Amino acid sequence: MRSDLYGRCVRILVPLGIAILFAWMVIPVSAQMEKTAGQENPEKKEIRDFSLTADRLNKYEAATKTYNHLTGENHTLKKQLSAEALANGKNTITGGVVTIEAHPPVVAAIQHTGLSTHDYVVMTYTLVNLAGAVRMKKQGAIKEYPPSVSPPNAAFVERNYDRIAQILANAPGLDDSKN
Repeated sequence: MRSDLYGRCVRILVPLGIAILFAWMVIPVSAQMEKTAGQENPEKKEIRDFSLTADRLNKYEAATKTYNHLTGENHTLKKQLSAEALANGKNTITGGVVTIEAHPPVVAAIQHTGLSTHDYVVMTYTLVNLAGAVRMKKQGAIKEYPPSVSPPNAAFVERNYDRIAQILANAPGLDDSKN
């Protein structure tokens, strides 16, 4: 019974993660995510200020593996989650959480690792943004990180870059190590 729940959870998590990452990287940032009246958008601030730790990375990796397993076995669910992620907020934290929470097996899979669905979504955005910034710095495209990058998180990603790239590579189309 436990392996059956695991299997159902894995079939759901992959497309959602893929959709979240795809939406964040490909879809233009919505007006909700831009600065208004001189104030920083709360979601951008939350992504920048999210504290990356080894423990959280371990939990995120486990959740992502479960997600990949769930959606790898259920292509209908994968397509459904991708479509919902794009429709539920155009790459916002709130939209990602709404998409996940509409699928109890996905919620169970994430929470089983010790992460909340909210933290899973925020961490996805944080890792994608930072992996891209670190890659650009390593390639010499930028000399220093922009203010939107947390220095402690950038240092964490630099130390764990290969592992993070491998975790992100599990989402089709987002293989950070090939870019």
